[in-house]
Amino acid sequence: MLVLQGTAVLNTVFKEYGPWAGDINTRELGSLVGFETGSVTGYAIESVQQRGRLFVGPGDEIYVEQV
Repeated sequence: MLVLQGTAVLNTVFKEYGPWAGDINTRELGSLVGFETGSVTGYAIESVQQRGRLFVGPGDEIYVEQV
């Protein structure tokens, strides 16, 4: 299954405003990696299709760490 899931804890405390530090860098390229062996679901594809180019479809079998 190619599904993004996990747990994150975010805690912030505002300290102060500061001077302009420039644009925030973003990453344009990356990889989608399977973390379980199984069949790809339509729900999983819907969740990740905006994050990269997919070459699997619903019902395809994938393996752990498939890029």
